[in-house]
Amino acid sequence: MSIQDKLHRKIEEFKSLELAKNHLEKLEKRIKKNYAKLEKLSTILEKEYNDIEQLEKLSVRALFEKILGDKEAQLEQERQEYLQVALNYNECKKSIELLEFEKGILIKKLENYPETKSELHNLIRLREKSLSIEDKLAKQLINDINTEIDTTVAYKRELHEAIIIGLKIDKIFKKIISNLDKVVQWGQYTLDSPDVHIRKMTYINKAKENSYIVKQLLEEFEDELMDIYDDKNIYIQSSVKTFRHFIDSLFDNLISDWIILFKIQNSIYTIHQIKDKVVRILKSLQHELKQVEENFEMLLDKKNKIITELN
Repeated sequence: MSIQDKLHRKIEEFKSLELAKNHLEKLEKRIKKNYAKLEKLSTILEKEYNDIEQLEKLSVRALFEKILGDKEAQLEQERQEYLQVALNYNECKKSIELLEFEKGILIKKLENYPETKSELHNLIRLREKSLSIEDKLAKQLINDINTEIDTTVAYKRELHEAIIIGLKIDKIFKKIISNLDKVVQWGQYTLDSPDVHIRKMTYINKAKENSYIVKQLLEEFEDELMDIYDDKNIYIQSSVKTFRHFIDSLFDNLISDWIILFKIQNSIYTIHQIKDKVVRILKSLQHELKQVEENFEMLLDKKNKIITELN
């Protein structure tokens, strides 16, 4: 394997570690934010539970004298509020577990960061020594082309990693939609069957577990796209900015739907919207990758032509 080939492999390896390092920094901020949110939800959850306990202790007459309301109606409202907070609490707790798990993987991956960085610098120095061409102009041209090639290799890696995440998101969304579709279809027929209800809840829980995973992946996908495009692509920028809204809308709907099963169609519609947007961005990324690969081949041909003509 030539020094140039070794260098390109090492550039890709180092770029992957650089992306992991940047992602770890963002991940740690999200973990800190989620722990703060969890603490706040824990306080609210305790308050809601105490409200229910206090209401259950009151007699109907005492309740009437206190708030002029119906005890059962008040209890039902408090229970719904408690359930809403409990679902938010569990979602936040699950998010932290996934983030901490991913953090551990990234820390393990970054153990090789110093060694890879050192190997990359050594390869760069070796290549510089190998460029012992007498023609200074040709040497400069080759150096310029090599710089472009190095940049292209790193950019290819960024696109490749973003595409991998996008494909994972698309796959998980298909699972979520499939699970929720089954719930909706059964809901049209056997509404009162205990067996069907259990099966419906099984599929809802599967969708719920996958939604935790896809939420983290969407945030990671957003980070990757921002790293790649920055201000270069207005369409991508606009799409990325809407992810946060879609994510919030999705989880609001899902929480509501798990309380009122007949509203699950709202979540399916929202998921389809996000999935379609991810697929459109994936196509843009894949098109961009194809152009970058073509440019990479063109640069190699250009460099080989200069070297051949010198000989």
